[in-house]
Amino acid sequence: MATANINIFDNLINQIEIINIAILSLIVLEIFIDFFFYRNERDFSESMLAAEISLLYQFFLHTKKIKKLGFLELIFNTPSSHRVHHGSNQKYLDKNYGSILIIWDRLFGTYQKEEEKVIYGLTKPVKSKNPLVINITELSRTWKGFMQSENLYKKALWLFSRPQDSNLLI
Repeated sequence: MATANINIFDNLINQIEIINIAILSLIVLEIFIDFFFYRNERDFSESMLAAEISLLYQFFLHTKKIKKLGFLELIFNTPSSHRVHHGSNQKYLDKNYGSILIIWDRLFGTYQKEEEKVIYGLTKPVKSKNPLVINITELSRTWKGFMQSENLYKKALWLFSRPQDSNLLI
């Protein structure tokens, strides 16, 4: 019985961490929307509606309850294709970038169908629970690699290559 309680507690903590990161991301999105779209009263209602629709769609994408959506998987980003986007499985890295339309990933060769259980998380874990640290860690790693590179070619690779290729540059 104690094991079940520990598992429930661990799941709750994991959910809280995910919610905190999501809230920080939404705050950044709200600041972006406020700065660019709420310039005058006339634009306020259209921008607010667009922001609300976007938030509702993001809520829909981040559920595990919905498995597959049939033919909609061919055109739209669905919970299944978005789970792949968040996966750290080797075959899921750098896949499914599309925000609303997954058709772009199909056209550019970055689409990956959900075929195995998605392992969520980072390939290089962050040793912090601070949302700010979590959001800037990869930028910091890239900057350090860029600065340690001995020539311009390797510096350019640090900026423009895929994340999993950056390990080859050191």
